[in-house]
Amino acid sequence: MSAFPELTPEQIQQYKQWLNQLQQDWGAMQSSGYKDIQAAQTEIYQTVLSRLPSSERVCLLVYCAQEMFKIKNSYWRSPESALTVALLRKNLPVSSREAVWLLSTVFADASEGGRTVWYSYPVMALLKQIEKHIGTVTDDELRDVLQLAYQRVSTSNIRGSEVTVLEQKLQQLLGIQVDKVAFFYNDDFAQAHSEALAALPIQQQVVWGKIFTHAVGVKKASKPSAVFLKTMRTYIDELGEAVFKQQVTDWFTWICYTKGLSCHDIDRTRDDWWGYWMCTKGEPVAEDNLYLIKCLVWSCALCADEALLATLNALALRCYAKVKGVGMSPLTNIGNACLYVFAQSGLSGMKYLSRLLLRVKANNIRKIIDKYINEAAERHGVSRQTIEDMGVEGFGLDENGVYIEMFASGHSCRLQITGVGKSSLEWFKADGSPQKTVPAVVKEQHAEQLKALKLQQKNLNMTLTTQRDRLDRMMRGEQRMAWDYFQEYYWHHGVMGWLARGLIWRFFQDENDTQGVAAFYVDGEWVNHAGESVDVVAYSQVMLWHPVTAEAAEVLAWRKLLAEKQIQQPFKQAYREIYLITDAELKTRTYSNRFAAHILKQHQYINLARGRGWQGSVQSSWDYGNGQITALALPEYGLRAEFWTDGVGEEYSDSGMFLYTATDQVRFYHEGENDAPINLIDVPVRVFSEVMRDVDLFVGVASVGNDPHWQDNGGLPQYRDYWQSYSFGALVGEVAKSRKEVLETLLPRLKISKVAHIEDNFLVVQGKIRTYKIHIGSGNILMSPNDQYLCIVPDRSKKDPTQGLFVPFEGDAMLSLVLSKAMLLADESKITDPTILLQIGQ
Repeated sequence: MSAFPELTPEQIQQYKQWLNQLQQDWGAMQSSGYKDIQAAQTEIYQTVLSRLPSSERVCLLVYCAQEMFKIKNSYWRSPESALTVALLRKNLPVSSREAVWLLSTVFADASEGGRTVWYSYPVMALLKQIEKHIGTVTDDELRDVLQLAYQRVSTSNIRGSEVTVLEQKLQQLLGIQVDKVAFFYNDDFAQAHSEALAALPIQQQVVWGKIFTHAVGVKKASKPSAVFLKTMRTYIDELGEAVFKQQVTDWFTWICYTKGLSCHDIDRTRDDWWGYWMCTKGEPVAEDNLYLIKCLVWSCALCADEALLATLNALALRCYAKVKGVGMSPLTNIGNACLYVFAQSGLSGMKYLSRLLLRVKANNIRKIIDKYINEAAERHGVSRQTIEDMGVEGFGLDENGVYIEMFASGHSCRLQITGVGKSSLEWFKADGSPQKTVPAVVKEQHAEQLKALKLQQKNLNMTLTTQRDRLDRMMRGEQRMAWDYFQEYYWHHGVMGWLARGLIWRFFQDENDTQGVAAFYVDGEWVNHAGESVDVVAYSQVMLWHPVTAEAAEVLAWRKLLAEKQIQQPFKQAYREIYLITDAELKTRTYSNRFAAHILKQHQYINLARGRGWQGSVQSSWDYGNGQITALALPEYGLRAEFWTDGVGEEYSDSGMFLYTATDQVRFYHEGENDAPINLIDVPVRVFSEVMRDVDLFVGVASVGNDPHWQDNGGLPQYRDYWQSYSFGALVGEVAKSRKEVLETLLPRLKISKVAHIEDNFLVVQGKIRTYKIHIGSGNILMSPNDQYLCIVPDRSKKDPTQGLFVPFEGDAMLSLVLSKAMLLADESKITDPTILLQIGQ
């Protein structure tokens, strides 16, 4: 190899001046702090350096490389490094001789320091210039130096996607046949799939190698570019769309069903500097393989069918699962890539976005989903609710909530809805006679079909709960549906039809009809609150009935009708608590203190709020004194509701978040305004009632007064009077008062009715040893005659005491808790827990 020209002293002096000027230009552009140099943004680059002849730019690149070798490990923040990146990103018509000179300079040093330089040097950008301007390598000198570079790279102990991709590009330029493809990082995912990947036909491995290389080139991008997708389209076509979809489906499914971090298998080390726990074990997909999977998901936008979209839905749920003690999973970016594919897949993808919105609670993710849904609704010219209605999966159920699965053996299974979040599987022999257990032949010969059926049941149960919650939140609005729309997306829908049949609906003749008529479907006909037939076909619009807009007599009549027919509603509707503006709120005008001065468990409260569609985050110790606002958007009314809280006490989580928060005001604002709350009297009565009901729920569930251990564990000493007052004082909110009304109707039908009665705010139970007073609001217990506190921690595994009883609505966990404690204490002889017996005997 002939010698290269030496840079002249004049050139060196000029280059030094330019680099000094580049550093000064960049420094002058920084108002505060320090950021890595972006050479292309500087004046000297734009006016001088970028306009140099290509031969002069090559000399300048050689000089920069020589200087980088002198400073080695610290060169990556140097002006030489920044200028190299900028020059190699610009078109550089390089000759074979110039390419040899540059590569020889970069790969000359085989030492550890030299390896550090080429590893972070933009070698790939240089190779792409060679590929573009030289093409097929025929020059012996260039081939020799490329061989040297390949030897340095392939034998290096530095690994990662950048090195792998660089190695593949060098193989391509040298014409070396790539007969094996490998994942970038040896994580659990790679260990599980590397053998199968290596066993693929050579032609497929070559294409997968191209896909891997292409994918890692955009690993830092938040969305795929048009260029990325266009190139991926050619690779997918070369591989075969069916082959691509099957392979990525297998990989995605493995991730879905592979366990990640949990609180039991996390290795933690104490970080004394930051003062919190940090995890040292990761998810099964890590490092560059994580970026690879993200890019493969993006590519699914080019070929997604219903089966692939369903797989991506499961993958997104897996990636968004929160890790106890950690928070969001490192796989979140893969989940975000799934959202992108759904958004690009028309109305078929929108249904998965609407389903995820009901399952995901993380604020930042919900905002992304919201944005995609709103954009899709606008693009397709439909309402947000229409998108959500179209997204409800039917699971093959008929309008009565029944689905029949047939097996080749002749057996059949009936999947049937039995309640909110509940369904049953009933088996039948080939002759139609019932069978109590799963047939052996089904287990042995149709295991995959059986597995799919059980997964279908699991997903159905989750969908029933999420759609019940969505219907419950629809009680806030007054949006009407056309009769035909109601028939298609509600009444005749497998899931929504079962839920809709348990609710009271209001029918209107047209948009000018403000009164309408309320009706319920029972015994094959629509009836009003008096049980009289209603011809709903004569009406053209439908919406959910709300008790706040009805007379008290009508509400009571609906409750009586439901009780007589033994109909359990999927959520509180006829028994729904209503909240009207009070005299105190008329005086305060712009805010309500109705639920102020309560102490809540902050994390439980925030999770509840997010589940009801409110937006808020957990308040940290460094936010002390700034307060916290949780907000609910009400776009139908052009309003926003806010619930103010503030962290209290000196007890924090490991990550520095307040464990407790004190409640304050509820306010309403016009959408987009922050400074002028509106008068409460101007808030529509329906939305006011629903917002206050939500806040009542937050207080009723998350209050420390519900925790039987809170006082014994120390709690917050300054708030023990609050705990005592909430636990055993007046019933707080309409939810607790409604619970008392239901107990009064249930008690005569309970087996404990002879030893139990309601007295003020307590369910009083006469046991054989002592008398017990169970507070209807908190579920906490006092024992007569000295009102001694009895601590009983609920056993979540026990059977619901309301099972088999008619309760007019589902979802009141505190009602079940009060009844379970009452039934336990009615006969102390059956109690085996020594901690309870010790307290009773004291």
